[in-house]
Amino acid sequence: MLRTRFHHAATHFLLILLPWLVLTVTLGVTWFAWEHERQTTRQALRSQFDFALRETVSRVEQRVQGYEQMLRGVQSLFATTSLKNRAALHDYVEALQLDANFSGIQAIGVVAWVAAPGKPAHLAAMRTAGFPDYAIEPDGQRAVYAPIIQREPYVGRNRAPPGSDIWLDPVRRLALEKARDSGMAAISGKLQLKVDTQPDAPPGFILYLPIYAQGQAHDSVAQRRARLIGWVYASFHMSDFMASLYGTQPPGLTLAMHDGTDTTADSLLYRTGGLAAIGQAARPVAISANEYMVVAGHDWTLSMSTQEAFEERYGRSMATVTALAGAVLSLLLALLTWLMVNGRERALRLAAVMTKELRASEQRFDLAVNGAQEGIWDIDLQSGERYHSPRMAQMLGYTEADLPATRAAWNAITDPDDLAHFDAEMAQHFKDPCHAFDVLLRLRHQDGSWRWMQSRGTASRDAEGRALRFSGTLLDVTERKQLEDEVQQLAFYDPLTQLPNRRLFHDRLSQTLARASRAQSRLALMFIDLDKFKPINDQYGHETGDAVLQLVARRIEGCLRASDTAARVGGDEFLALLSDIQSSADVLAVAEKIRLELARPFVAPCQLSLRVSSSIGIAIYPDHASTAQELMRLGDQAMYQAKKSGGNAVLLHAVSGQPDDLGDLDKSGD
Repeated sequence: MLRTRFHHAATHFLLILLPWLVLTVTLGVTWFAWEHERQTTRQALRSQFDFALRETVSRVEQRVQGYEQMLRGVQSLFATTSLKNRAALHDYVEALQLDANFSGIQAIGVVAWVAAPGKPAHLAAMRTAGFPDYAIEPDGQRAVYAPIIQREPYVGRNRAPPGSDIWLDPVRRLALEKARDSGMAAISGKLQLKVDTQPDAPPGFILYLPIYAQGQAHDSVAQRRARLIGWVYASFHMSDFMASLYGTQPPGLTLAMHDGTDTTADSLLYRTGGLAAIGQAARPVAISANEYMVVAGHDWTLSMSTQEAFEERYGRSMATVTALAGAVLSLLLALLTWLMVNGRERALRLAAVMTKELRASEQRFDLAVNGAQEGIWDIDLQSGERYHSPRMAQMLGYTEADLPATRAAWNAITDPDDLAHFDAEMAQHFKDPCHAFDVLLRLRHQDGSWRWMQSRGTASRDAEGRALRFSGTLLDVTERKQLEDEVQQLAFYDPLTQLPNRRLFHDRLSQTLARASRAQSRLALMFIDLDKFKPINDQYGHETGDAVLQLVARRIEGCLRASDTAARVGGDEFLALLSDIQSSADVLAVAEKIRLELARPFVAPCQLSLRVSSSIGIAIYPDHASTAQELMRLGDQAMYQAKKSGGNAVLLHAVSGQPDDLGDLDKSGD
C-alpha cells in the first residue's frame, strides 16, 4: 500500500513537472534561434563595414600612387633641364591642367639645395630670373639652405614670394631627408602650408621627390647626398585630398584620418563633417575600426565607425520576431502539455479553444515568415513535393498561381548557366555535408529584368547520412551586386571615356608581356597625345572638351582589334596595346590609321566642328625593351619627340644606330 502511494505521488509530481520542463526546453530553443539571428545580422553588418573600410584604404593608396607618378613626371623633367628653367615646370603643370586625375593638389613646386658657399650665386641667379627682391627667409648664416624657388600654377595664394627656407621646419626637414636618402617619394607629417596665412587653415601634407645632378650616379646614400640639387613637391589640404577620392562611400559612415599611429586631437588631419565635429556628443556606435597605412614612407591611421543610417541599412534583423514567435509557441506548448497531463476531460473541453489559438499562432508565424525579406523553400527529396513561401514569388513580381511550386516553373525563369551551377552545388552538398550550399543566381522578374538572388540551404539526412529533405532561403541581392559592379567599374575604368584606366592597363600589359615571352611573339605599345587640345577647353568649356575626348576614345577603339587594348591615362593622353604583331610596318599602319582618324573634324555639342591632331610614339617588345617599365619610358620618349617635331606625327622608337621611322606629317588641320 505504501509503495503504491509513493508510486502515485511520484507520478503526480512528474506530471506537474512536465509542463515546466517543456516550457524550459522550448524557451531554450527560442533563445538559441534568437541568438543565431542576432549573430547573423551582426556578421552581415560587419562584412559590409569591412568591405567599405578596405575600399577606402585602397582608394587612398591608389590616389597617393597617382600623385607620386605625376610628381615623377616632374622629376623626370628636371633630368633633362635645369632647376633654373622655370618655364619648363610652368608649361608642364599647365599641360597637366590638374583636372579630376590630380584634383586636390594645392601647388607643385621646386625646392633648391644651397650650400653656404653657393648662396651668393643662388641669390644672383634668382634675382636675374625676375625676382629683384629675392632673399632666403629667415635671414642668417647657415651651413645649408632649402628655399622654395617656384610654385605652380602661379596664381592666387601660390604667388607668395619664393625663398622660404623649409630646412628649418623639423616636420618638412624629416620628409626632405627621407626623400634625399632613399631616392623615393616621402610624405611629410601634419603641417600648415606656407601659402596659408590664416590661423584656422586646414591641415595639410606635402609629397617630396629628390632631384639629383644630371648624369651622375646616385646608387648609395652617400652618393645621393653628394649629388642632391633639390626636390620637387606637391602640397595638399587633407580635406581636398579626401574629397578627391574616386568612388562613392556608403551612407552612414564616419571617417577620420590621423597623422601617425596615435588617434589624438593633435594628430587629426581630417574628419567627416569637418574638424569642428571633434568633441561633440556622439551616440554609441555598433562597429568602429582603425586601419594603419604606410603611404610613401609615412604612417597614417584611418578610423571608421558606423552611424545609424548604415546600421539600419545593413543591420535589419528578424531577432525580435523570432523571439516573440518562439515565446508564444513555447507558452502554447507548455499549456498544451499541462492540459494533457491534467486529464482527458479538460483537454476535450479546451480542445476547440486550443485549436483556434494554435491556428492563430500558425497564422502569426506565417505572417512573420511572409513579412521577412527572405523567401523560404523546401523540397521533399523522396516524393519530389516542393514548397515555397509566398514571399519568394512576390520578390519576382509573380503570384503563387503564376509561379507554382514545381521544378519546371522555376527552371523556366532561371538563367541556364546559373541553373547548372545551382544543380552542381546542390549535388556536391548532398555528397559532402561539410560543403556549404550558398549560390548566387539570376532569376527573371515578371517585368522581364534579371534579378540577382542568393540561395542558401541545408539538407536533412537520415541516420546513414542520406539526404531526405532540402530546405533553405532566397534573398534578393540585386542592389548589393550592382554596388559591387559599380565599385569594380570605378576601380578599373576611366569614368569619362569608359576606357581602361592606368591601373587596368598596366595589369593587361603585364599579362600580355608574360604571354609574349612564353610564345616568343611581339607586342607594341603606343603613346597617343592630342595636339592643341587645351584651346578647345579654354574656348568652349570643359563640357565640350569632355565630349571630344569621348569621341576620340571611340575612334581609337575603332582602329584596334578586339584582342587589343586602348586606355586613357591622363587628361588628353591615351595608350594602345597591340598583341601578336608581325612587323613594325603593321604597327605603323595602325598608328597612321589612328592619326588620320583623329585628324578628321569632330562634331561636338551645338554642332561645333572642331579639329585636333595627335602625336603618337611607339615602342615594340622585344625589339626595343623587355620590361613594361622600359617600354612605357621609350614609348613616352618617342611620343615626346613626335610632338617636338611639330605634332600630328607617328614616331617609332629608334634602336641605337638606326634612323627613326617617322610617319607622314599632315598639318592641314592645324
